[in-house]
Amino acid sequence: MNLLAKTVLVTRQSEQAAEFVDELARIGARALVVPMIRVIEPDSWEECDRAIARIGFYNGLVFASANGVKAFFRRAAEKGVDPQSVRSLGIYAVGRKTQETIEEQGYTVRFIPDNFSAESLVAGLEAWDVSGKRFLFPRGNLGRDELISGLKDRGAVVDVVEVYKNIAP
Repeated sequence: MNLLAKTVLVTRQSEQAAEFVDELARIGARALVVPMIRVIEPDSWEECDRAIARIGFYNGLVFASANGVKAFFRRAAEKGVDPQSVRSLGIYAVGRKTQETIEEQGYTVRFIPDNFSAESLVAGLEAWDVSGKRFLFPRGNLGRDELISGLKDRGAVVDVVEVYKNIAP
C-alpha cells in the first residue's frame, strides 16, 4: 500500500504512538495522532495483589497486551516479587509486541502463536496438557474473553486480574 503524502489517523495514546508515527514518516505518510483511549490504573489492586502474593501457585502467566505486561510487572516489583519466582512459570504472549515487552522486563516467553490472536494462543497450547493447570491472566478492563474460555474449555483454571483500565481521553 502506497501511503506517500497520505494522512493516517493514529488513535493510540500519544506516548504509545511514537514508534508507529516514526514508521509512517519513514514511508512518507503524515500521522495525525488523536488518542481514542487513555490507559490508567485499575480502580483497585486488591485482586492483583492477592494473585501476586501467591505467584508460585500458578503454572503460567498469559498476556494479551503490552499494557498488561507493563502494569503487572510494575505492580509485582512494587510488591517485592522475586523475579526468579516468575521465571519458573510458563509465560505466554498473544502477539509479537507483547512478547517484546515481556522480554524487556527480563523474562522469556515460552510460546507465541504464528497468528496473533487469543484463539491461536489457546490452540497452540494444545501441545501442552493444560488440564488442571492454573494460569494468571493480567489484563485491562475491556479485555476479550476468548482466551479465558478457551483455556477453561481445556480444563485449565484461569484467574483474571485487572491491571489497567481503558477510558475515553
